[in-house]
Amino acid sequence: IFGVLDRLRQETGLTILVAEHKLGYLRPFRPRLVRMAQGMIVEDRASIPSPGALARPRPNAGGEVLVEARALTFCHGERAILRDLDLDLRAGQLVALMGDNGSGKTTLLRCLMGLLRPASGSVRLAGQTVGMTPVSDLARQAGFLFQNPDHQLLAATVQEEALLLGRNLGAVDEVAP
Repeated sequence: IFGVLDRLRQETGLTILVAEHKLGYLRPFRPRLVRMAQGMIVEDRASIPSPGALARPRPNAGGEVLVEARALTFCHGERAILRDLDLDLRAGQLVALMGDNGSGKTTLLRCLMGLLRPASGSVRLAGQTVGMTPVSDLARQAGFLFQNPDHQLLAATVQEEALLLGRNLGAVDEVAP
């Protein structure tokens, strides 16, 4: 899957942000590494070094800024999950978002997509202000894939699932079974 995503990124300029616990899966693609701990970004490197090798960062600067988070804070009750977080994601980047369970990775992704509202700060996605733009409009510019694929399936059959996005965007008419 990571190979397919990387090829799509290279061919189309997609920006891909992957939340992953194991570096070994992503290392061959030399993504930018963003590591989180306790709701903050604690490391942001141009690439993941190979084990036992001298790190030679490959430029992973990418193009224009597509996602911009500024002073992003998210709280669950009184507990801060994200703390004053800043992050830019650029066109064409492959970014590995790493961190222990509970470090804020999924919360960050949900805030970036407008699925959660931050306590403070701002997010812009593809030129649109998240929180002021309907999530359905944001979904035309960005997608969110869950770590557990079972949480992503919404329809009762494979055919219905395959047609769901096209129908929601008005691009697919009803198809006879």
